Amino acid sequence: MTDEVTKRVPAEGALQITRDDLERAQAVAQVGCWRWRGGVELGEYIGSDETYRILGEYPNDDKTFEGWLSIVIPEDALLVETAWRDVLRGNSYEIDFRVIQGGQIRWLRERADPERGEAGDVIGAFGTLQDVTEKKKTVAALRASEERLRLALDAADMGVWEWNLQTGEFT
Repeated sequence: MTDEVTKRVPAEGALQITRDDLERAQAVAQVGCWRWRGGVELGEYIGSDETYRILGEYPNDDKTFEGWLSIVIPEDALLVETAWRDVLRGNSYEIDFRVIQGGQIRWLRERADPERGEAGDVIGAFGTLQDVTEKKKTVAALRASEERLRLALDAADMGVWEWNLQTGEFT
């Protein structure tokens, strides 16, 4: 019995270090992970600490599919619901959608793969979640800037060109 305990204690310590490292990696990367077991209507949602930081808490701590869908912007709800149903049919997905978090609209990127039981049937899904709001804002600002430049060049009846003297490439 003492020999079992002697072996188990270092293994449990190593496991805790691995868990701590995973949580730290998720926080640094700002990517959470989650697992859903069961069907769309009935199931159990388990998220990492980083996932809950990204999402905030569910309304009334409702970790059902309907609770999850209630924080999704109505215009994006069909996209999210379709992706969830699709993963539970055995297909992976990657989608960007909006949620309301702390009274603000946030953009999230979610990736998910189906989880299969021993018989190969889909028993749930495993996925990642990342807040991409700042990236979306940067892309929108760049597009707006490019549009302003295009309008200014059109109004001035001008063009822009570039010539790389080293390669001879002309754009």
